Amino acid sequence: MSAEEQESSSDGVDTFSCDVCGNEIDKVRYNCSKCEDYDICEHCFIQSTDDDEEERPRHPHKLTAIKLPVKASIVFSYTTANGNSVHVGNFACALPGSVVLKEKKIGAVLSLIELPHPNREIAPLAQLYSDGSDSLMDGVVYHHLPVADIANPALIGPEGAMALFPETTSFISESLKAKRNVLVHCELGQRRSPLAFLAWMVTQNLSAQSAISRFASGHKENGAAWKEKFVSTRAKWIEKLEEWSKNWSSKLKDWQRKNAEDLNSWFADAPEPLVDKASPSKPTKMPSKHEALDEKPAPIARSPTSKPAAAPSKKRARVIDDDDEDDLLPTRAIEPSPKKVKASEMTGDAATSSSATAVGHSEKPPAPAAVTATSSTANAKPKGGTITSFFKKAN
Repeated sequence: MSAEEQESSSDGVDTFSCDVCGNEIDKVRYNCSKCEDYDICEHCFIQSTDDDEEERPRHPHKLTAIKLPVKASIVFSYTTANGNSVHVGNFACALPGSVVLKEKKIGAVLSLIELPHPNREIAPLAQLYSDGSDSLMDGVVYHHLPVADIANPALIGPEGAMALFPETTSFISESLKAKRNVLVHCELGQRRSPLAFLAWMVTQNLSAQSAISRFASGHKENGAAWKEKFVSTRAKWIEKLEEWSKNWSSKLKDWQRKNAEDLNSWFADAPEPLVDKASPSKPTKMPSKHEALDEKPAPIARSPTSKPAAAPSKKRARVIDDDDEDDLLPTRAIEPSPKKVKASEMTGDAATSSSATAVGHSEKPPAPAAVTATSSTANAKPKGGTITSFFKKAN
């Protein structure tokens, strides 16, 4: 391949053209180490080694297979009446620093992949979800929902698809309510992420079959081929999608009722996406109600006239399992540290915010209260592969 034939795509990945057929090389290129500018595609390489072919491309030197990075690919985009959009694509679209996040002004990412993953290119996403919680990076809310790429939804847990659809639909809906464009992705953007999007489309007054046809007609690659393969390999999922289309309203309300606390705080503290940022920053856990993502802790002004702050209220962490879906686990109160008080919450010399630690009349400030750890079962997933609530707030 000549130097003129090599170029960079919009997502920063170098592209190569085959020196035999002239087509863009995908996945693997076969490069000659002696000829500096010679690359052929896998199809032409197979032909060159096929002894049954009378006329086949030949090259005098040994060719080495080089795997190319996966290019970011959006397969479907949908714009709502309010102007926000939902995009379905592969994992490369969601990688921190991806040009897709900037061009599409993505503010929320839903990852439907299993971790750990054998594909090393997915490692940056795995790092975001390494501690099991959601992350913020450059203002983009990342949420991970592990879903296996399997043909039978019953294998993902006792509730199967009915445990998946309410979560994915709620996430997409709440993202749009927060005026954030959404990216839904799996590994290739061909099965799991379309299913999540179709479940949401059903709630927009479409039947399951109409949603599938709409997705196929708007597919950016080959909609007819995608639909044929999707219908033949995901028949059991489509059955559940049909069932979801009949009772989605009650299922969705029931899930949202059980997860009301998390539902109301998903995007409450998330800043606007930094769509013009040149390079990604380090991931950050979701901030708590009394923390600002971009502010440093302000010093606390202490005065003998300071009024004691109200004692923090006790919170209850919700645990959902198969045996008792209304099971509630009480946890001990966590007193916020004085370092978490924002400057904007103080008036004059006195810290009057209810989130600040009470300051007495003594000259020396009291030592910060020790933070007590909540029970680990509050974040545990139930057995059987069922899907639990997400967007747990990090204190």
